[in-house]
Amino acid sequence: PKGDSDAELAAHALIEGDATLAMTLYMAKNPLVALAFIRSLGAQEARSEQFRQAPRALRESLLFPYEEGSTWATALYKRGGWEMVSQAFTKLPQSSEQILHADKYFSYEAPVKLTLPEFRNILGPSWKRIDYDVNGEWGCYLVLDEYLNNTTESKRASAGWAGDRFALYETSKSGEVFIAQLTSWDTANDAKEFFDAYAKRTGKRYADAKEVKNIAERIEWQTSAGVVALELQGSRVAILQG
Repeated sequence: PKGDSDAELAAHALIEGDATLAMTLYMAKNPLVALAFIRSLGAQEARSEQFRQAPRALRESLLFPYEEGSTWATALYKRGGWEMVSQAFTKLPQSSEQILHADKYFSYEAPVKLTLPEFRNILGPSWKRIDYDVNGEWGCYLVLDEYLNNTTESKRASAGWAGDRFALYETSKSGEVFIAQLTSWDTANDAKEFFDAYAKRTGKRYADAKEVKNIAERIEWQTSAGVVALELQGSRVAILQG
């Protein structure tokens, strides 16, 4: 679906997870094929070096459909064989959350659909919205861990994701950007955990971050890249940056 990269990533995980599982089971029965495959990997060393130099978010997102998709497809295979894997093509996984937690797919826990207002009315006519999309649980994890650099903490803070939507704006006058994000969580505790993790991320993301407001469940910082505002309301967290 347009404007939902997270759902698209989930569909890719189904496709590549299905293929990777089929390949793994086939090679387990054919050792000579497995040996030939391992030898072929050496010829891709130059390409691997280029991959290693790519930004982390890009590297991990490219690997997600193969690694997480394979684990997810295996869970389906163990539960209902190839028939269940095949049925997933008519009952698509709806989010990276359903890939990361197969039980969410089995119960078909649908993401909360969120919308954002048109901020150009406030920002001014020189601003243009250049992206309007969904991060998903996987995207939230990447956003946090790029700066927290603690996989366990970042994954824990991203678990409990229920839905999100972000909008990215750019102005031609100065090249500045503005981003608005709204996230929804399964429980108020899940939302608080993400709120706290994002506050910690902000301090690590901007070395010059200066806290200018901290009232109830709202924190604001002044940074060299503009203002960062973070607000918690029940099971939702809103973020404004720029």
